[in-house]
Amino acid sequence: DSEEIGINIPNPIGAGNVTLVPRGSYEVGTNSTGIGAPVGNRRMGGSPTTRSPTTRAYCPIYFHPIFNSYDCSRLCGYYRYPRYYYSFNGSLYWRCYCCY
Repeated sequence: DSEEIGINIPNPIGAGNVTLVPRGSYEVGTNSTGIGAPVGNRRMGGSPTTRSPTTRAYCPIYFHPIFNSYDCSRLCGYYRYPRYYYSFNGSLYWRCYCCY
């Protein structure tokens, strides 16, 4: 299973480069990056919605190779995504999905 074609960019949180792949998917079991939810995902009272572990989140992009979930969280947070999903895809690469 080869990686999809993406855009090679400098890694904003560390040395070297990462590949950004603009491919939307829905993922279950996402984690918080620690940044607030976008305004569109807030309830009337203004507090961010919380997702149960079984709720699917939309992830418009993913990065590879990312070698640990901590860096995945930091990378998605850097780009202001409130959720992330870290997954091994069965090839040589770990994928870091950034999600809403």
